[in-house]
Amino acid sequence: MNFPLLLLLAVQTPAGEQARSLVDSFASWRQEHGSSWQLEHGSEGTSPEMLYGGRVPAEILPVTDAEWSELGLTRVAEAQSVLDVDTAHLDPREVIFLPLGWIGTTDKLTVSYDQVFEGLPVEGARMNVLFDSAGGLLSFHTSCASGELESVAFDLDEDAAELATLRIFREETGVRGSITSAPRRAWWPMPLGGVRPVWITNIEWQVIGILPIGRSIAIDAVDGTVLSSSSTVHTFDVTGSVRARMTPGTAPDTSSNPEAWGPVPYVKLTGSFGEVFSDENGDFVIPGVTGSTSVTAVFEGPFARVQNEAGSNYSTSTTISSGGQVSMNNGASQYNTAQSNAFVEIGRLRDWIRTVNPNDSHADFSATANCNIDSSCNAYFNGGSVNFYRQSGSCVNTSYSTVIAHEMGHWLNVRYGTGNGMDGMGEGNADVFAMYLYDEPIVGEDFCGNNCNIRSGTNTSQFCGDWNPSCYGQVHADGKPWMGAAWKIRTELNNAYGNTVGDLIADSLFMGWMNSFNQDQIRSVIETQWVLLDDDDGNILNGSPHFDEIDSGFRQQGFPGLDRVPLTAEILQEVEDTEYELGPYTVQARLKQHFGGPLNNATLFWRANGGAWQSTPLVSQTDDFFVASVPDLPSPTIVQYYVEVSDSVGNIARAPENAPQELNSFAIGRYVPAYIAKFDNILSDEGWTHGTYGDTSNQADDWERAVPAGAGGSELGGGTTGIYWIDPSEAVSGDFVWGDDLGLSGDGQYPNNAHMWLRSPQIDATGWIGCRLKFFRQLSVARLDEARIRVEGAAIYESGDLDDTSDLDWTLVEYDISTFADGNPSLELEWELETDSGIRLGGWNIDSVRVMRLVASGSSDCVEPRAYGPGKIHSGNAVAEIFHQGQAQVDEDFSVQLRFAVPSQPSLLFSGQDSVEIPFMGGYRLVGGFILRHGAQNLSLAGAAGFELDVAPSQAGTTRFYQVWFRDPANTDGTGVGLSPALRVDYCL
Repeated sequence: MNFPLLLLLAVQTPAGEQARSLVDSFASWRQEHGSSWQLEHGSEGTSPEMLYGGRVPAEILPVTDAEWSELGLTRVAEAQSVLDVDTAHLDPREVIFLPLGWIGTTDKLTVSYDQVFEGLPVEGARMNVLFDSAGGLLSFHTSCASGELESVAFDLDEDAAELATLRIFREETGVRGSITSAPRRAWWPMPLGGVRPVWITNIEWQVIGILPIGRSIAIDAVDGTVLSSSSTVHTFDVTGSVRARMTPGTAPDTSSNPEAWGPVPYVKLTGSFGEVFSDENGDFVIPGVTGSTSVTAVFEGPFARVQNEAGSNYSTSTTISSGGQVSMNNGASQYNTAQSNAFVEIGRLRDWIRTVNPNDSHADFSATANCNIDSSCNAYFNGGSVNFYRQSGSCVNTSYSTVIAHEMGHWLNVRYGTGNGMDGMGEGNADVFAMYLYDEPIVGEDFCGNNCNIRSGTNTSQFCGDWNPSCYGQVHADGKPWMGAAWKIRTELNNAYGNTVGDLIADSLFMGWMNSFNQDQIRSVIETQWVLLDDDDGNILNGSPHFDEIDSGFRQQGFPGLDRVPLTAEILQEVEDTEYELGPYTVQARLKQHFGGPLNNATLFWRANGGAWQSTPLVSQTDDFFVASVPDLPSPTIVQYYVEVSDSVGNIARAPENAPQELNSFAIGRYVPAYIAKFDNILSDEGWTHGTYGDTSNQADDWERAVPAGAGGSELGGGTTGIYWIDPSEAVSGDFVWGDDLGLSGDGQYPNNAHMWLRSPQIDATGWIGCRLKFFRQLSVARLDEARIRVEGAAIYESGDLDDTSDLDWTLVEYDISTFADGNPSLELEWELETDSGIRLGGWNIDSVRVMRLVASGSSDCVEPRAYGPGKIHSGNAVAEIFHQGQAQVDEDFSVQLRFAVPSQPSLLFSGQDSVEIPFMGGYRLVGGFILRHGAQNLSLAGAAGFELDVAPSQAGTTRFYQVWFRDPANTDGTGVGLSPALRVDYCL
């Protein structure tokens, strides 16, 4: 299954703590809402971006927009521990109905919120919540700042921000710019959570005949550092030419493709009557006028306002009577045609969006279009207008069809929230607007001469991966994988359903995606988002109505694609280590069938201390739950286990997914230190050695054992955010530690281009089982450097390249090393550091190293009774629950309790000396040996009963196993019997 769950290594840094908390929160979410839910992280690999893959039903179906918005906030609050976004900072933005039912899937609805903190927007921060038409939650997509938002004062005032931004613009561009929009205050979301105060200012430089230069610059309002600088001038193609004019089809205005008459919707007409506008068909009504009247028509209306940079704006005046016609651009000159084209095509794009979704008003605004600019071979969007060049040389006038739609696509990217990021998303998505509007793969046909096209959706530029944006080095080329995938999807849908239906499906999914997800980068998660919109049953693991066509389109363009999953297996709660022998040990799993044949096998596999595999059938409960038990085993024992499910057509799923190579495990017994190294021998390193691998240009080895000096500092790491690091100022125990440059004679930082190691002496682990490595560390390492721990040469920890690691204090870590250590007479441990030529941090610091081993436990005095085994599903479609009240001690009140059984029926408590699992009356008898009956009780109206037990002194130190039998006349298996799970009770003094 290629649904990625990108979870960080569990390191003990603030980011690591966030990752661990996120892992736990996501596991809790899946346990409550189902294992099909998936979590996608943002490009930084830390903050959550998208939670999807299941369905949470609504208790009450919302009706009004306010009720939908309230439901969305409720769902965000429920998922807050996973999404890490506080609903107190979310302001409702819009509720959009997505009419997807007409393409063969189900209607959906998206609710979006802007993130606002202390009355100011968090820049680019939005939360989108996707629902089905019944109110079922389908996904969250967030670009919000995560974590707790803390207020920071704006130390720079507006004047200081203007001066700083003008200076930055000149440094970046080499020219002096002018401010086009005054600095505005906002908050900037930080990659690892939280916000910074910023001033955001737009600056532009313009000279006639030269492409303008524009920047939107965000500077930190505390220290003036640049947080973002992005171009506001988005050209059609700086390497080619831009075409635009209102002529037939998608070709430009040339002698071989002359102008043709067509209706002009939404144009303004003025006269003594005031002003009116033509409708979508170009028709108009002037109320209250009879006979003839004089009218003046200009290219201005509710959706476009055209400016002619080569002279006065086009207008025409004529006298008409009822049924007459106003002819614009009658002479069909280049400059007038360019204005006509811009006006009509902007309106065409708006009408197409409303046709796809009548509820979508994002294009309902008056866009300024500047035509006939005195330059050639380009067009651009600058944040407040679309701009087109006049004809020159082989390059046509760029105000025509797909070029206009592309530049307007940039504007719509901003209005929908996708933005025009520099990884190519802005360019690629603007191309999709043009291709889908005209049902034509070529964008900018004959732009720079006959057959000189700009881009085509038939391109073969391959997606370079989620972590490799801008892989082609230029935004238009970087956008080609996405625009190409979008066209391939459309083509596949046309091949499968015909052009009319295929286009409708593609258009609906694209515009539904624009409304539902604030996706500002080209990433593989886009396919997941499209399949979510296309899904019709709340389960994307079994595909969607048009899955094959969507998936094929993405795969043709090099995206990894999605795999449908027939079966999923998930262990709901791992068995915890126990010091005492408290078996049997119940394993609960969720086994779910998504498609394929019926289930024919569900098994728990387990083994003790690496011995032969044993198997136990998993017994079906309700709602895809299954249970089985590992029997009581003597300590010390390491139990490894996994579950497996298969169907009748040969599909298999396991949990853990890579079992039996990867296994769950638990220990029975006590962990004790078997080897301890505190590093405080003044006279000797006690067999610990260090050195260099010798495979790098720098042969340095800066490992040393000494009293640490507490060196520290901050490094920029090639960006604008500092990386703070600090070495320890004292040992955890004693005085000495091992570390990289402890700051005694150096600066505390590791060297560049080095590869160094620290190794333990050989440790005799003969007869040891369940070995764990446990030690204190304080580690700081840049993400492009690598810190590792090796056991017998195998890496059990690597710092990874998703983020920097910076422990701010001693942190206790623990690793399972039993695979390499158990029974090994010459066990060797190694700490490694490999560095590049970039920034330098503090490296490794370690202290109090221990190897733990498992030994036999003591007696099982006074431990809590525990339930085990599968109960039988009764006629109420539930499983009764067995538990206890009081203490299982001599002279204490103690009872075995039953609840959630069949109301008002007889029940009987019985017990045995052993735990067994023997088929009995449609379920399982879970107690064996010499069996006793402990009396009968009539179940209450709630299906509950209590059985009081006297604890005699002779019972102290003994163990007994209890189960309840009860009548179930309506049980469909004909036995008329219900059975509870069992309860193990260890009696004590």
